[in-house]
Parts: sequence; C-alpha cells; structure tokens
Amino acid sequence: MNAVSPRLNAERVRISVTAVYSGSAVLLNWGHTAKGGMTIETVLKDCGLMDVHPFKGMGCGKENGQRFRIFVALGETNDDLADQIYAGEAVLMKWSDDSINGTTCRFLIDGGPDGANGRHPCEGLSIGRREGEPLILSAWAVADDERPEDPGRARRRSRTPFFEQSEVKQAGILCRDDRFASFIAGIEAELLIGKLVSPRPEENHSEYAAAVVRSYLDIASRAELAHDTVKGQKSREKWVHLVNRYMDHMNWSGLRG
Repeated sequence: MNAVSPRLNAERVRISVTAVYSGSAVLLNWGHTAKGGMTIETVLKDCGLMDVHPFKGMGCGKENGQRFRIFVALGETNDDLADQIYAGEAVLMKWSDDSINGTTCRFLIDGGPDGANGRHPCEGLSIGRREGEPLILSAWAVADDERPEDPGRARRRSRTPFFEQSEVKQAGILCRDDRFASFIAGIEAELLIGKLVSPRPEENHSEYAAAVVRSYLDIASRAELAHDTVKGQKSREKWVHLVNRYMDHMNWSGLRG
C-alpha cells in the first residue's frame, strides 16, 4: 500500500476553499504509459441522478485541462483516517455522465517526485464500474498562484483564450503538449548549453518539457513566473521569447511584448 504521510492528511483538512468534489468513488480504470503519463479514472458515487456533473464547464485535456490538487484514499468513508494513496497535482482529462458508467472523471496525475514518484498509486487495485476499488476522492481546482480556488471562478477561467492567460497557466498548457515537447527537444542543447535534465523525452514527454522549461527559466516551479521580483520578471521575459519561437515554428500568432 502506497500510503501518503500524515502531513498530507493535515494539509487536506486545512484547505478551506470548497472542493469541486469530495466524496466516495470507485476506481474505473488507471493507466501508465510513456506518452500518456499516469491517469486515474473514477466513478463518482456521491452524485444524484439529477445532479449536474461537478466538473462540468471546466477545461479538459493535456493542453487545456483544469489543474487540480487531489487526494485519493482507500475506503468508503470520507474521514481523515483513510489510507491516502495519492496527494498531489492533477489535470482534468475528461468528464462524462452516461447510462453505462454513470458520473465519471479522468485525471492525469503527477508521476514525478512531488506526486507518485515513478510508481502508479493504483497498481494492484481492482478496476471496473461495479468491482472497482472503493475510494475517497477530494479535488480542489488550482489557480495560477498554486492555491486552491473557488469552483465557479475556475469554470470561468477555463474559457479564457491562451494568450490572455498568465505565464504560469501558459507554461502548464504547453508543457503537456507533445508538439511543444518535440520542439523543446530540438533546441534543448541551445537552451540549456549542454546541461541535461531528467526525465528524458522518451520517458515522459510532459515532465521532460517542464524540466527543460524550469531549467531554462532558472526557476524551481512554474509559480515563480508570477512572482513580482526581478527574477520573476526575467523569467517571464524569457518565457515570452520561448513561446514566440514556438509559435513561429508552428506558424501561429505569437506573443509580442
């Protein structure tokens, strides 16, 4: 069992913003591939037949998906003693509401050191609509400053065009795009002047792109792109330059400023 430390249980309690969803779930499926990363798909059990899907209106997909802070625990009771198997960042890949599987959602989770740390948390667990492992799922939408935000605000923000979004959000979107990762791989030596990052592109495209971007911008986290400091300003300028190069490469309209 990959139980998460008690500190994360305490962190879960301290989050005061309303969760998009917090309740019982069933593990419908999970995946782990080099290109697709680690995913978790669940059936949300605490949704009535007439309820609106809790993730309706939020962006989906590797490029445009809403970012979340999620906690997944084994069990059927939503309490602080449940054995957590994952606590970390996630991206909403898909939500669905149909007569076959019911109310479902799929997340792309962080496979790196700050998340699953290389091993999928659902390995060995039962999957399926009826026979799937009982879980407790809590999900908070995350804003550009890495803090949980109100679900309504997240739904409104998901409709903001790419070029009107913050540098933090733009970096998250592009680093999940395989085309951007391929572009980065082609100019990595130039950007990093011989330095190497891990993982490599053949291991995980999105984590590779994020690692190169952080190294090139000289930041430890995308959140630093929002810092009101000299370093934050320099990182934003370098980011705009990098995005413009990518947009020119793709023959798109880039950021000018």
